[in-house]
Amino acid sequence: MTDAGKRPLVTGARGTLRVSLVAGVMTLTLGSPSAAWAATKVPEQDKLFLQSAHQTHLTAIAAGKLAEHKSITVPVRDFGIRLVVDHSEMDEAVRRTAKKLRVSLPDDPNETQRATLEQLQAADGTEFAVMFVLSQQEEHMRARQSAEFEAANRRSDSRAKRVAKQSLPMLQAHEDALRELAKNLGLSTSASPSPQPAEPDPQVTEVPPAPPPRRGNR
Repeated sequence: MTDAGKRPLVTGARGTLRVSLVAGVMTLTLGSPSAAWAATKVPEQDKLFLQSAHQTHLTAIAAGKLAEHKSITVPVRDFGIRLVVDHSEMDEAVRRTAKKLRVSLPDDPNETQRATLEQLQAADGTEFAVMFVLSQQEEHMRARQSAEFEAANRRSDSRAKRVAKQSLPMLQAHEDALRELAKNLGLSTSASPSPQPAEPDPQVTEVPPAPPPRRGNR
């Protein structure tokens, strides 16, 4: 016997139909996990930016630690310490954003960056200072250009774009400091110095111009 305020339990075909309809509505309302993930898929540009930025920070941190312990000049050593602090802080922002966007980050710098770090590890004295400044100039220039592109991209996720915008003042300040260090070392102040014309070989004798042709006898 059922209570007056309650509806009787429906069994049979009608009950099965009602359960199926309820399940269908819940599926349409909640959606499957794969469908929800597809709707929020991160643009490829954002993924590449976060991965590249992370590798830049890893490289700068490693190079900064080398400068802190290997450099014989105080300005280069101090800048190395600054690199470690600033890029560690920015890399935390990259990691947090990548986690939110479900972007996997590489564990190490890329092949070119690793090769540069190995060269820095093997260098000493002035050779180290020159190599350190030039390599970080190039690294920061590429990182700034990448961040500028990400920040200006209308299709970028707002969270990835925010990280790019936050990194720009730091990257520009580092470029300015590197330019000053390069100047003190007598290097070109541009991030990518133009190749200088080759010096003439002193052992090569300049070939004199050929004499004018003689006129024939009339």
